Amino acid sequence: MYSIHMNSIRYLPKGETKYDYKMYAFVHPEVVEDKDSFSLLEGLKIMGYDVQIKDSPVLKEDIKGNLKEFVSTASCCGEKEFLKLYSYTLLQHKVVVH
Repeated sequence: MYSIHMNSIRYLPKGETKYDYKMYAFVHPEVVEDKDSFSLLEGLKIMGYDVQIKDSPVLKEDIKGNLKEFVSTASCCGEKEFLKLYSYTLLQHKVVVH
């Protein structure tokens, strides 16, 4: 995000670039249900994120073969890691970085 901001119209002097950006946060419903996470969600909004509450687009039970167990241990979030795939649905933007 830093390098995108540093090359945007929000940072550079007027006329040096024509690019701007919009930030999205795809957040799993479990975070919304967690009372302690309320301030996190509000913080994201204050920082300018468009917060989108989404279920994982790929559920562990839908994965076949050895990949099913790998997904659980490959990252901190398991199948919730697939939330970033929603960035490919942002068709209103010419470029998306996740």
